[in-house]
Amino acid sequence: MKQLKPVVFYLIGLATLYPLRHISIRVPWHDTGWDGRVCAKPRLNGACLKLKRIGQERDDAAEEAVAGQSLVDLPQEKWPCCVTERMAFMAPFEYVRTANHPYKRTSEGSHGHFDEMSFIRDMILE
Repeated sequence: MKQLKPVVFYLIGLATLYPLRHISIRVPWHDTGWDGRVCAKPRLNGACLKLKRIGQERDDAAEEAVAGQSLVDLPQEKWPCCVTERMAFMAPFEYVRTANHPYKRTSEGSHGHFDEMSFIRDMILE
C-alpha cells in the first residue's frame, strides 16, 4: 500500500481550517441579470457567443421575438439556447427543462436507447 507523504496530510488539514469562500461557475453574460428572462437586447449580447454551444445554436430572430420575456411565460420550444448554460441561475422560480442526451443523436447504436431527461432547476431560498 502506497503511503501518503506528510505534505498531503498538511494540505488536508489546511482545507478543514479554511472553508470554501469562493466558487467559479461559467455562465453566459446576460443583460437582465440571470433572472429567468430572455435578454432584453439579444443581438447586442455578443459575449455569450464565446460559449461554443450558444455560438452554434443561437437564433437572433427567435430571441428578439421573445426579448425580455420570462421562461415561465414561454413554452420550452421558444426558450433561448443559453438556458442549457445556466442563463437563469438567479431566477426567483423553478423550472423544468426536458432534453435528449447529445449522444442519442450522434451515436444511435450505443446511446439510441436513452430516454428524454428532465432537469429541474429548484428555486433558491434565502
